[in-house]
Amino acid sequence: MMTAAPRKKRPVEHLQSKVTVDRVILDLLAPHAAARGISVHHLVRNILYSVADDGLVDAILDDEQATLSVASRGHAPAGCRALPQDGL
Repeated sequence: MMTAAPRKKRPVEHLQSKVTVDRVILDLLAPHAAARGISVHHLVRNILYSVADDGLVDAILDDEQATLSVASRGHAPAGCRALPQDGL
């Protein structure tokens, strides 16, 4: 019996990582993907890239602790509303 040689990874495979997304989230995003003529997985990749590249994580999550941490360093990335130190 002959065994196949292990498949070499393509260069792009070295730069990828898998993320598990709940089926309910994929179902909610499916109409948005269909409207764009792309797969829901492609849409998720596009969303994650845009959020990270545009510095929108804090703005989207509206996480006061992370926002205060950024504000305490004296700057806020694009799309991030820095809160006053007293939290008002």
